[in-house]
Amino acid sequence: MKTLKLANGKEIQLSDASVSTVLVLECDKYAKVDTIRPLITEENLKGATLTDEDGEIVTLQNIVPLNISVNSGYEGTVDVRFNLREKTEMELMREELTRIHEEQEVQNEAIDYLAME
Repeated sequence: MKTLKLANGKEIQLSDASVSTVLVLECDKYAKVDTIRPLITEENLKGATLTDEDGEIVTLQNIVPLNISVNSGYEGTVDVRFNLREKTEMELMREELTRIHEEQEVQNEAIDYLAME
């Protein structure tokens, strides 16, 4: 089993087949899927960690949810795959530009404040 620790502190037990871009969950009821699906968000994946039984930790960086697939297993289990993808270079650049713009706004407000004194 692997453990996914989300940014909000919640932990989800996953199958050993899970990797950084595919989270595999085996459960006994469809209802469990409905409780876990809202947790797999871009915000919760920021800095999330995937730890295996040996304690090896993989930190998820620049990962966003892509889609989910749910299948019924032969033994009455529900097999769920949360497919993730890495952010594109354009998405990363857009985030950086937004951050720079927000910082510039703070500086502009400070300059305006000082100019009024």
